[in-house]
Amino acid sequence: MNERIGVLAGGFLLDLIFGEIHSFPHPVKFIGKFVKFSERRLYKKGKIGGFYLLLLTLIITGGIFYIFSIASRKLNPFSSYLFQIVFFYFGISLRGLLKEGKKIESLLSKNEIGKARKNIKSLVSRNTEKMDKKGLIRGTIESLAENTSDGVIAPSLFFLFGGIVGMWLYKAVNTLDSMVGYRNEKYKEFGYFPARMDDIANFIPSRITGLLISFSFITPGKIFSSFSTMIKDAKKHPSPNAGYPEASLAGGLGVRLGGINFYNNKEEFRPYLGVNERELEPEIIKETGIRCSVSVLLFLLITFLLWR
Repeated sequence: MNERIGVLAGGFLLDLIFGEIHSFPHPVKFIGKFVKFSERRLYKKGKIGGFYLLLLTLIITGGIFYIFSIASRKLNPFSSYLFQIVFFYFGISLRGLLKEGKKIESLLSKNEIGKARKNIKSLVSRNTEKMDKKGLIRGTIESLAENTSDGVIAPSLFFLFGGIVGMWLYKAVNTLDSMVGYRNEKYKEFGYFPARMDDIANFIPSRITGLLISFSFITPGKIFSSFSTMIKDAKKHPSPNAGYPEASLAGGLGVRLGGINFYNNKEEFRPYLGVNERELEPEIIKETGIRCSVSVLLFLLITFLLWR
């Protein structure tokens, strides 16, 4: 078996068994601490400071993983294999994502809106205090779609083509974007380069994810609705990438996503994706989780068939 396919299989198996272990010193936490430390020293430099932060984060992250990759390979083949499997597992998050979605679905089914608002904070960056039931359902669906791309498909693709170093370079960019890549007054200059790099890194993975989600609906009619909605509506999204998995889900599920969100207590309108054929009910979150899971299974199946 190809080494990277073996690592991919082993990493997904660990994720399936353990999910996210929050008590473990996750590499993303260390990247986040470095970003916070560096931001305090570089923020006043504006756009060029953000560029330095991007460069430093990539050099340090890539350097550390390159050194450990070489060291583990020189030690023995088994240690190299184990190192890659463990850090691939740390770089994806499917079970944890689905678990959060299921938790919110359960709370909304019991009309526990307050608890659902608290729980959804782990999935979305928008203000949750004013979100009603339908807003919570919509936010969960949108987040599951986007995070299937950012948290599962994209890092897996970067691993396949760039090894564990390539995967963690992507994770560094993604972490930077989640911390300083906001298009608001505070970060529009400092976060410019991290946000642009994240857009570039996710350009292909987001479109592949959208296509996989379309085929996850299995039946020809649903596949066509999903795909045609993605082609028609994805570019309406303010993000150059997030619209593809979101619009694909909206079309297949027969729901309308987008609308009014609040960021930093300011109202923002996101263009609508899809048509309002069905009311947003909690069970649609469950359907979303199934489609995201099937899309990942399709990705793995195609990868195992082609990457031999």
